[in-house]
Amino acid sequence: IDYIVGVIERIGAQNGDVKCKVLFLVAGDIVGKERALMEVSRRCGRKFCVNRRTMEILRALGYANEGVFTEEESATEIHVVGWDLLGENWPYFQPNFVKIKGIVGESGHSKVVGFVLTGWSYEVKRNKFVVRIRDTLEIHLVPCNEHSSFIGLRDYVKFLKPKQVIPAVGSDVKYMDSKHAIKMQKHFAGLVNEIANEQECSVDLFHESLGNSDNEMDDKVVGLDNVMRRTSQEPNASEMKIRPGTDSVSIVCPSASQE
Repeated sequence: IDYIVGVIERIGAQNGDVKCKVLFLVAGDIVGKERALMEVSRRCGRKFCVNRRTMEILRALGYANEGVFTEEESATEIHVVGWDLLGENWPYFQPNFVKIKGIVGESGHSKVVGFVLTGWSYEVKRNKFVVRIRDTLEIHLVPCNEHSSFIGLRDYVKFLKPKQVIPAVGSDVKYMDSKHAIKMQKHFAGLVNEIANEQECSVDLFHESLGNSDNEMDDKVVGLDNVMRRTSQEPNASEMKIRPGTDSVSIVCPSASQE
């Protein structure tokens, strides 16, 4: 918050009548950054422009009447936008300066300053925020989230007792057997419902064994059917004996004397 407020005030001082020259774009999740935006608004004395869908969400959350958000674009130079407007955020942030330049042409502003509020910024080093600049366009990557602390997250998992914790952020977590996914899951060992997992595993193994047994029996029935077809065409060619209580079949061929 301090960083965003500082950038807005600095650029405002450099450009005089900032409302006419500079357009600020704040990209982030639709839900989850409201309190940060409200604090920036309070300290800068400016409202945030949002679209109708976002305003409906804010209204449902009880933030629409705080005097912070508006749907009127001309009422403020700070606009809240979606992730895809400023660039791609995966696997790392890549600004889309072509699209941003188009916004400059449409809005009539001479400069655009974007803030990407994200918990996915891996480029922050030594307390310095990453800034991407091209001509009169600049984008600031600002680490910002309201997620639980690590201890709080472990406590919640312990309370909830889920059967499994599925990682959602990382380079290869879409594969549950990847090294990153396994490493993250180890942090919650002993907190998940391991008994339910064992029971589910046992049920799966039981069903698998039943499936194998059914397949084996099907093969034996098919084999028996083939034998019966052959013998039905050759009278007295052989005698079949099925042992009671088993799934085995014995084929007894007639002796030469019986022929």
